[in-house]
Amino acid sequence: MNIRPPKRTLTLLEMLFILLALIPFMIESGYKPQKNLKEMINFCFVFPIGEELLFRGIILSLATYLVGSSGIYVPIPIIKGVSLQVFLSAICFGITHFQYFRFKYDNTIIKKVLFAFVFGLFAGIVVEITESILYAVMFHIIANSGAAIYYIISNNNK
Repeated sequence: MNIRPPKRTLTLLEMLFILLALIPFMIESGYKPQKNLKEMINFCFVFPIGEELLFRGIILSLATYLVGSSGIYVPIPIIKGVSLQVFLSAICFGITHFQYFRFKYDNTIIKKVLFAFVFGLFAGIVVEITESILYAVMFHIIANSGAAIYYIISNNNK
């Protein structure tokens, strides 16, 4: 598992780009965290840390062990392609987000799960670039916290 300081730090411009890319995730996530403090802490901090440890720490490392670092890339529009390992961990990450919708699906839920999948791609790419999950954890905490703040603000205006 890659819980160590990043071997490559992201530049300020790279971090700004990622933060801007997180805005649609925050607005369109559709997650409705409970308003009590314990649930907010879980949603904003505990879940992102746990999910990153599982998906970018364990699953991505396991996929690398099983597939090797042979350079198999899956073509993805806009970002050209990602390694098979990142793709597999992002698929797992996206699929598990069906739990937040009680494993039901419709067009809206599938769109939200696709947002999770795309976030998984970005997080996996960041882990591959930096060789650490620390940035992925930080961006995941920011995304979930932003989604919670957006949900609270948008529901207080109703």
